[in-house]
Amino acid sequence: MQALGSRPTCSQRTCLTLNRCFVRPVLIPSSAACESAVALCTGSDLPLSPMRILSFAVVALVAGAIGCGSDAPTKPAGPSTPIIFLSNRGGEISLYKISTDGRHTVRMTNIENSGFADWAPDGKRIVFEQMTNGIHQIFVADADGARPVQITQCTLDCLSPTWSPDGSRIAYLSRETLDSAVTIVIDADGTNPRRIGATKDFHNNWVGRPVGWSPDGRQITYELGDVYTIGVDGGAPVRVTTGERALHPDWSPDGARIVFASEGGGLAILDLATSGITRLDPDGNDNYPVWSPDGRRIAFSRVYDSQHIVLINADGTGLVDLMPEQQWDHTVPRWNPADR
Repeated sequence: MQALGSRPTCSQRTCLTLNRCFVRPVLIPSSAACESAVALCTGSDLPLSPMRILSFAVVALVAGAIGCGSDAPTKPAGPSTPIIFLSNRGGEISLYKISTDGRHTVRMTNIENSGFADWAPDGKRIVFEQMTNGIHQIFVADADGARPVQITQCTLDCLSPTWSPDGSRIAYLSRETLDSAVTIVIDADGTNPRRIGATKDFHNNWVGRPVGWSPDGRQITYELGDVYTIGVDGGAPVRVTTGERALHPDWSPDGARIVFASEGGGLAILDLATSGITRLDPDGNDNYPVWSPDGRRIAFSRVYDSQHIVLINADGTGLVDLMPEQQWDHTVPRWNPADR
């Protein structure tokens, strides 16, 4: 409790809110505003005149407007662009980021000749594939693409990297022949590669097909006609759908569902507890679905005259095309896990 007539230490950036002038100190980042607040509260316990009440109200409003709390987190300058995707706009394939309202798009100019990319769980780094000496390799870089480090030495293409939920490992597809690949799990620094028994047909699929991690990082999901899951540290694969012709499965943040694209049209959500499947907009030609970090929405690529990045609520409502005027192809979206 602040004693009446004492002067708070403004080096601690303390200001006072109106409550009989002397109680409830709060933090404010401006020392000038603090000095003004303190000046109003020194002296004897005089009756609060209308002018003093007005003065206190102004100080309180200023404090609220500039944000009390010097240690409070601040949002980065500029619009948030949490979805990373591939586009051939401008005539070459590059990585871009886009806001969830579609109004802001940023090209990642630090990365050229790139392919599929994914965010680190903290949103501070990305992992991506990039052509090097005629072969796709896996790289890790800062979130803006700066300071890339190659973490693979593949003899055939390494494709479609995805980051584990705890940030310690990366899964990717390594071509064994021209039409098949195996899933590899590697430590995020490029060491300790382990082969997982999940193979894929690469026929007519230039970007590969990403695997999805379970939220606890113990399993991955992939498609081979149907949706399968397999333990990262070993075990036999488990088929969790039948006759779905599924593509590009992604595990929900709560671990209860898997969304995938159906070759029959649209997206589908599998409930792992009941094996029930919910169809989302089955008339759409959709690919590469990915959950939002809060599990409420799904981003995916939809084919119109060209491929667009589209959002939909997990219940099938609220379809939003983020780029309705675009004529270029935009595909393989990945949502920043730190965007909450």
